[in-house]
Amino acid sequence: MDTKIGIGDFIVKPNGYVETVEDEQQMLQQINFAANIPKGSFIYDRSIGVFSGNIDINSKNAERTAEMLINEGLINTGVKVIVNKLEKRPGQTAAKLTADNGFKSIDTEVIIYDRI
Repeated sequence: MDTKIGIGDFIVKPNGYVETVEDEQQMLQQINFAANIPKGSFIYDRSIGVFSGNIDINSKNAERTAEMLINEGLINTGVKVIVNKLEKRPGQTAAKLTADNGFKSIDTEVIIYDRI
């Protein structure tokens, strides 16, 4: 179980308690943090995120590079990803990936932080 984060802060329910996520939603939140925020910018945990560095999706190692960067951000979560395909879009790079936490495997797509 993890605290649900949205637009830079905790999501608080009307009763004043923080909203939580678990299972698949927790895994997706962890992957999105690991892939889409710059390393060191998340105030609650500076180890989350990836270092910027434009990924050359035409490189023969592009998928493995993206996979390594995302997995580095997931190092203490128990979640591992395999990047199946990268896709360059205007202003962003999307990764289609398979994530596994040892109990469940899911296919998803995330935007990778690759801005300088």
